[in-house]
Amino acid sequence: MNSVRLVCPTNERIEFVSHPTPKISGSILNSGESSGCCTKDLKKTNQGEMFISEDKQNNHPFDLLQLPDDIILFILTYCQPQRLLRMAQVCRYMNNMIFNVKSSMTNHLWKQMCLFYLHRPHMTGEAESTKEKLRNEVELNLRLEEGIDNWLDQYKLIRSYAWDPSSSNHSRVLDFTNEDRTVENPHGRGSYWATTRAARTLTAGHSYRWEIEINVLPPTLGNSWRIIVGVESPLFPFIGQSNADVIGYQPQNLGAGLIIGQCHAICRGERIDPEISNLTLGQGDIIEIVFDMTLSSETNDKMLEELSTSNTENRLMSQSHKGGARMEFYLLRNEERTRILVINNIRGQGFYPAVSMNQGMKTTIQPASWL
Repeated sequence: MNSVRLVCPTNERIEFVSHPTPKISGSILNSGESSGCCTKDLKKTNQGEMFISEDKQNNHPFDLLQLPDDIILFILTYCQPQRLLRMAQVCRYMNNMIFNVKSSMTNHLWKQMCLFYLHRPHMTGEAESTKEKLRNEVELNLRLEEGIDNWLDQYKLIRSYAWDPSSSNHSRVLDFTNEDRTVENPHGRGSYWATTRAARTLTAGHSYRWEIEINVLPPTLGNSWRIIVGVESPLFPFIGQSNADVIGYQPQNLGAGLIIGQCHAICRGERIDPEISNLTLGQGDIIEIVFDMTLSSETNDKMLEELSTSNTENRLMSQSHKGGARMEFYLLRNEERTRILVINNIRGQGFYPAVSMNQGMKTTIQPASWL
């Protein structure tokens, strides 16, 4: 379908707006398309019909608004968010259908958008079998049904688990693909570290879960740590980072993470041993991260700071959880979920999901998929 004709029985069903009515983060809708109203794509006939034309040479209009609402809704589920935004800008009826979060039609639309986003061929882009696809769809429906009454917000939440290219040092360029969910360190020389963070902000009082798949893990002569996955605070020098700035290595940055190459954790410069001995992580493994900040507060941070004067950082993070954040790492392999290690008593009021990678490494982030 090369164009869409919006047939309006009355003039009230079409309105022009100079700016989009819905307020959606640019990082969520960013795919290289303009989100503004593109007047050169709009045509009006003598009969008062509106065209949104993609193809000037093959203009075959389709009377979209003459279809039943459920058919329109089905068609909209195949549109990219940028297309939905542009339709909402030029048509009041579409605006109400797409962005009225109190409407059951709107919630159904954005639930389908969530399913579509999470249900694409797996993170590496490999095709799924029909049986696997159906099973995943059932699991996603069950998981997404629980306690959600605003699917537009849920969609924005899901899309926030993507890497933020603007957070990377321009001198340490990373390659971002797959709608910024996949990142690769393309450099070829030995021990060349680069760190980036996700768009998602992690704040005190909440608990978060996400997954990182190890897409490419080649042998390296430069550094046996290879990849670190975890969190870093806003204190981390993402823009001005050096080769020594990696997750958890510098105590002043407050971050914590799992060292993939050695299967140990690191936080504030101290290493924590895994719960499983002789575990080796490899290409294709998925690491689930559970980051619980429900006990994080400035008061608890002060208490933990006092405790750290009488304990080593390693001992404090290995003790029972007294306050601050708690981070757990799980290995998802062969349909089994195995806890690798846990870090307790992490100080700090704000973090980002982050990854540090040596040269040639590649990872992908996505929301957690376990029920």
